[in-house]
Amino acid sequence: MKLTTIRKGIIGQEKVKASLLRMNLDVYEPVCDDKAIDLLVLIKGEPITIQVKNHKFMNTLSSIAIRVTPTDADVIAVPYKEEVFYIRNRKKGKQWGLSLAVKTPKNNQKLKVRFAKDYKEFPYV
Repeated sequence: MKLTTIRKGIIGQEKVKASLLRMNLDVYEPVCDDKAIDLLVLIKGEPITIQVKNHKFMNTLSSIAIRVTPTDADVIAVPYKEEVFYIRNRKKGKQWGLSLAVKTPKNNQKLKVRFAKDYKEFPYV
């Protein structure tokens, strides 16, 4: 059975919630998420907003591509298999994208490569 994009989105969001709960953070979900804010956590009393983005594999299967539509969320959370990667949104209100390498490229390049493993920590903790 092929999953719909809505089901994939719900599964991804649940993975992010579980990851945040494992970090001992309190997780809140808006009643209506039409503002591109999927989750909220409080850190030292300050609200940190999160948008969950599922990803697409690049042709080589060595990296994942993330496309972010304009959002004011503080963090973009990207579920991938059993992990979640957290990217601070430094371009609020703008469309942007990036690729994260999930393994070393075939050409062994390591300089100027964004490795997914470097985004495992929540940026505000």
